[in-house]
Amino acid sequence: MHKHFLRLITTLVALSTVLPMVATAQGGPTVTGIELQAAPNAMGVRWQAPASGTVDHYKVYFAKESILEQNGRYLDVEETIGSQTNIALLDLVNRGFVSGDTMYVTITAVDSTGVEYRTFGEEQNAAVIVSQGASSMNEPHNAASLAIENAIAENESTIRLLFTAPVAAPEGHPAIHFTITGEDGSAVSALSAEASDNALVLRTTPMRVRTRYTITALGTIKGIDGTTIDATKNSATFVARPSGEGDAESSDPAASAASSSVPAPLPIVIAEPAPLLTQEPTPIPDTIPPEDAQMLTLKRILQSDGNYTVKAEWMGSLNTARDLASYHLYESPDRGYSFVGPTVLLGTVISSTIANIPPGTFTLKVTAVDETGNESGGVMETIILPQTGAATLLLSAAGAALVAARKSRKRVRAQM
Repeated sequence: MHKHFLRLITTLVALSTVLPMVATAQGGPTVTGIELQAAPNAMGVRWQAPASGTVDHYKVYFAKESILEQNGRYLDVEETIGSQTNIALLDLVNRGFVSGDTMYVTITAVDSTGVEYRTFGEEQNAAVIVSQGASSMNEPHNAASLAIENAIAENESTIRLLFTAPVAAPEGHPAIHFTITGEDGSAVSALSAEASDNALVLRTTPMRVRTRYTITALGTIKGIDGTTIDATKNSATFVARPSGEGDAESSDPAASAASSSVPAPLPIVIAEPAPLLTQEPTPIPDTIPPEDAQMLTLKRILQSDGNYTVKAEWMGSLNTARDLASYHLYESPDRGYSFVGPTVLLGTVISSTIANIPPGTFTLKVTAVDETGNESGGVMETIILPQTGAATLLLSAAGAALVAARKSRKRVRAQM
């Protein structure tokens, strides 16, 4: 009996390294139609919603080897926010991937009660791209491929890209398809993209007016006929201008030539008295905090002692005032009624890991703080940490074995 008990404990510990310790069920809705789109240091994933069943959210599992062939073993998992059917897996370098690795992805559905249907519908894989030029290095040069002709900033947050042929709208989040960098070193992110014939209109985070920017389309941008973009003609430089400044005049060369042939009248200059020297005004104190961080997500990882490690990730503050100094993290065990902290992180950090959290609920608030100490209201997210941890299962198994042993002894006594 003792040997059987030890064998049961060993089996349970081995299984806990394969599947997460959450409520699961066989059957139910399965996820199919998985499509992968590789981008530098990222992988876009989209899929079809199940034809039947109610889905609260999805869990996207990924690994370097086939999850289905490895009995469910995986490298990491991401959960969607709600029932959206797409996600971008970011920061692949820090997850252990290098160029040439193959990423395998499979997806499960979770209902509103937290039950995960552990029936994998299908699995797809794609090669990982780490460096920006990796995709173009693997593709043969095509003289007739797509190219960028020009880029125009229509306003502080809109860029119009003109291509040599009709272009297809990029799949997934546009931020994984373009890099936009200012001559001052600042970076701008694409938020949306709309295609119309040879043009692609990008909505972006705010640009600095009268700053020169370079936009580069990555190898994932294609024409509507499937042609790939020419890696030698995938960039353009432009100057960010307010709406209506400069572009209207330059768009009509004939009108510009006609107007240049007529001499302009000499300006009338009226002399004005020199201004009186006055004391410089007292600068107005900064009382405006930075914008909040965006898209805060929490992911739980079960520890062997039954507690949890929670990994938090977020998108950085827009930081339009360019004075972001740090992020402050506040922890709450009671859904935000009270907090402890803060834990202070540099403004360049967009993730954190908190370990040894007991089962229950865990709420994290992330605020943005500028160089003068102004703090934003913050963004909060709550995650449920179930009581059914590995330690609980082991204790339950031990209890079941003890009960069985007692019943066995009772039967032996009865026979005697």
